[in-house]
Amino acid sequence: MSKINEFLDEMKEVVNEEAAYPTDMKEAIVGYVERFGMTPQILLDRKKYIDILMKQGMELEEANE
Repeated sequence: MSKINEFLDEMKEVVNEEAAYPTDMKEAIVGYVERFGMTPQILLDRKKYIDILMKQGMELEEANE
C-alpha cells in the first residue's frame, strides 16, 4: 500500500472520517491541518494541484482560479 493510501486510511479511521479531497489529486496531498474547534482537513500542495490541472488540459489562469 502506498504512503498516500495509508495516510488516507488513517485520516478516515483516526482523525476525520469525513475528510474530503479530490480523488484525482492524491499526488498533491502533503498532510493534514488542524484548526481550533474544527475537524482536521487534508492539506494539498497548491503548485502540485495546479500542475495536475494543467496536465489535464487547463490553462494556467483557469487552474489558478
